Amino acid sequence: MIDSNDVYISHITALWVWALLSQRGQRATSFETVPPPCFEGGLRSSNVQAARATLQEFLEVVDIPGEIDVLVQSNHQRHIVRNARTHTWKAQMPLGSYRRICDNVLVCCPEFCLMQMSTSLSPVELALLTCALAGNYFPADCSKGFIETRGILNLMSLERFLSDVPSRTMGIRRCGKALSYAFEGPRSPMESATALLLTMGRRDGGYHLPRPTLNHRINLGRTARQISGTDHYVIDFYWPQIRFGLEYNGIEYHTNVSRDLRRELALSEEGITIQALTIEQVLDQAQLRSVVRRIAELHGLRLHRPPAGCPQARYNLINALFPWDPDLRKFRQPRYAIPQEFCLEA
Repeated sequence: MIDSNDVYISHITALWVWALLSQRGQRATSFETVPPPCFEGGLRSSNVQAARATLQEFLEVVDIPGEIDVLVQSNHQRHIVRNARTHTWKAQMPLGSYRRICDNVLVCCPEFCLMQMSTSLSPVELALLTCALAGNYFPADCSKGFIETRGILNLMSLERFLSDVPSRTMGIRRCGKALSYAFEGPRSPMESATALLLTMGRRDGGYHLPRPTLNHRINLGRTARQISGTDHYVIDFYWPQIRFGLEYNGIEYHTNVSRDLRRELALSEEGITIQALTIEQVLDQAQLRSVVRRIAELHGLRLHRPPAGCPQARYNLINALFPWDPDLRKFRQPRYAIPQEFCLEA
């Protein structure tokens, strides 16, 4: 039932809501679908303030930093509603675009969030956001650089949602392109960025390798279990056709030499070859090209001469995927990253 006091949360604030709810194991599909907004009587600033307080209580956070993103009826309302970043959506909204999460607070579904964000993000940034939504993390301003989630959407549901949207709708083509690039199940921004660099087309700056499965589970046989002391391993990047995997050696994982050796021996017993990959190798084109050449050769592929403009395209792609800030000496967070004070995990 539509209520004139309803507030429609959108864009970045909606992404934060779904990321934090995902930590609790709740997805958008857990909540009631509502019809597209009718904006009866127009939105008032008092409604926004009440919705903000309700949302803080529902999410169990002390405060929501900055202004919240809300959808309004017209450009006129954008100038009269205070304490909010106001947005309009002139096209017809797809069915199921909004979910009611509590009294008078409706949040646009993750798929619709992606369409909304497509107008302000580059194609690479949009692909990274798609990976985060389909993965098990969301960028956040905390020590680790992200919070762990349980998956905000899956790529199949995104494809179904986009297929129901008219082809001329704003952002639909950008979202479709991001969907073609994106991966299901990455566990960190670095995994997403590395997977995109390895598989995007060469004209886009990528290496155009066959797509791996991310975080693929390998069930071990008896001998391998005796070596490893576990019944399975999860491989960061795995190509099942060639039984080859890459293990992303981040700061927090894969630092136990004895454990890593047992892992390598156990997987070798299963006929699987594993190679370590570090951020230094990813950012050094000579080292990464050596890794790429090995994967291509195992697939029976040849690395052809890069097309005209490829070096500049690759430079641009690497800078977009790994935006290093020399002043802060760390990678810059996307503007939709969850602020530290809004994190359940800091």
